[in-house]
Amino acid sequence: MANAPKQSNVEQTNPELLSLFSAAYEQLSEGVIIADAEGKLIFVNSRAAELHGVKQLDVEPEDYSDVYQLLTMEGEPYPPTELALARAVMKGEVVDEALWKIQRPDGSEIIALGTAKPVFDDRNRQIASVLTISDHTEAFNRQKKLSDDLNQSEAMLIEINHRVKNNLQIVASLLNIEADRVDDPTTRKSLDDLSRRIEIIADVNRRLYVSGLHREVDIVQHLKTLIEGSLAKLAGHSSIQLTLEAEGSATLAVDKTISLSLAMNELVLNSIRHAFANTEAPRINISINALSDLIEIDYLDNGSGKIHEDVSTETGFGTLLLSGLQSQLNAHIEETAGSGFGITILIPRKP
Repeated sequence: MANAPKQSNVEQTNPELLSLFSAAYEQLSEGVIIADAEGKLIFVNSRAAELHGVKQLDVEPEDYSDVYQLLTMEGEPYPPTELALARAVMKGEVVDEALWKIQRPDGSEIIALGTAKPVFDDRNRQIASVLTISDHTEAFNRQKKLSDDLNQSEAMLIEINHRVKNNLQIVASLLNIEADRVDDPTTRKSLDDLSRRIEIIADVNRRLYVSGLHREVDIVQHLKTLIEGSLAKLAGHSSIQLTLEAEGSATLAVDKTISLSLAMNELVLNSIRHAFANTEAPRINISINALSDLIEIDYLDNGSGKIHEDVSTETGFGTLLLSGLQSQLNAHIEETAGSGFGITILIPRKP
């Protein structure tokens, strides 16, 4: 945008030069409005007049809104002192890409996008202010539709997560009922394990619903809730002390969160069922650290050091889960040296 001539008084500028600037401004596809040092409108080009449906000069700042029917985005009369051009005139502010509505005489309404700047002479005196405006209606409505469609999709996905959670809990309840009817201990154990795994998946979907998200979960907070909740309760039933230390925060995608949650469940079940036959004060310690580029999970029990067949055999469910973590999350997994059974899982924040 060309600035007005640097003179102490715009109205005293060479008439030929003013005509030249006027002709140039008329060629612009943007609307141009110029106010003098006091804020009185001295120039409105054809595009600005077309956008407003009004062309009136000598308008003072306090009358901008009334004469040109300027509204806020909420449809209320625009406070004159808060208009972009008024702020440039009265406060010497530069206002970039402000939005407002124009109510035209024919009843139509457009959304204007404008930038206002004060103009100074070579002695740093403000001699004018210039406002450029464009019709932003189509772009604004297109963006609003995209936003509305996205919000609707988000709402639908959140509702789907809620329904998935409810359906999974129903399945888990049915498995629990069936397990109570079964006499065979091995079958009952399998049904109980399957029910617990389904409940863990349901809990991930519950967290998505509660948080209003559907793609990612705060894995530190989620594991903290899982470990201090159902897993601690499970350990307590076997008189096992389970402690947790958690620092930092990190997000993981839903499928990765489910895999990691199931893996933690299998590790705790492994320790409870097979590690503490000869341990006087059984204990499981878990720490989660997400303060660096890696999410580090350390798991350690003080049991016999034996590993459940599900974790040690190539076809066990626990082994499949840990193998899945390595491929799905690009995780590095290693056993911890020392007494008992320990394992460290290192997961990049962006696997």
